[in-house]
Amino acid sequence: MSTRWYRGSCQCGRVKIEAAVDLEAHTAKRSASPYVLVRSSAFRLICGEADLADQQFGTIIGLNRSCRFCGIRVFGKGHLAKLGGDFCAVAVASLDGGAEEIAAAEEAVAAFESEAAQ
Repeated sequence: MSTRWYRGSCQCGRVKIEAAVDLEAHTAKRSASPYVLVRSSAFRLICGEADLADQQFGTIIGLNRSCRFCGIRVFGKGHLAKLGGDFCAVAVASLDGGAEEIAAAEEAVAAFESEAAQ
């Protein structure tokens, strides 16, 4: 596996994105997170900037961005030195085909680790 570009959107389709996801890096963490972290350079907001609502929780590390029409949280943006600076947290469920591929990769890693432990 390697880095692959995925397209995605909110439920109503007003917000459209593209993100380059490294499945090997994501599954190596075994996070089972609903978000996958990518560098800002590996993220594109195709359309819908004016349709986004911002949500800030607690610390000022990141900002969640969701469609103000359908309410789907598509991605977040932030800056954290430990992560290499600027990053985007992309909702896996918003990626076309991404959720299935990431889940399949995580299952394959878990099965391999289970066999190796026996």
